[in-house]
Amino acid sequence: MALKQLVLKNLDKINGGIIAAAFDKEVQRMALDCEDRPGDKTARTVTLVVKMVPVLVQRDCERLKTTVHVKSASPEYKTGEIDCGLRREGMVTFNPDSEDNVNQGTLLEDEED
Repeated sequence: MALKQLVLKNLDKINGGIIAAAFDKEVQRMALDCEDRPGDKTARTVTLVVKMVPVLVQRDCERLKTTVHVKSASPEYKTGEIDCGLRREGMVTFNPDSEDNVNQGTLLEDEED
């Protein structure tokens, strides 16, 4: 087998193509997040990190211990502020019909879930 140069276009030949597949998967995941939450204008990122540590042979660097990492980051999911009640023993309650007033009554009371 011939040696290959470690360049971007050869990522699919490293470790059975896992790194290239992971990169593609994370790009797709971030694109789907943009599609799912178009109102969140925070950037989504996909990062490919190559780390190299020199291996010295009689004070010369002839080899490298190399690792390749793929990671992504998307904005965290968050709600608006929800008014919650606190009951005994740490029970937190909320009103699904009125997120801004836990004590808001309704005309038609739903059955308990």
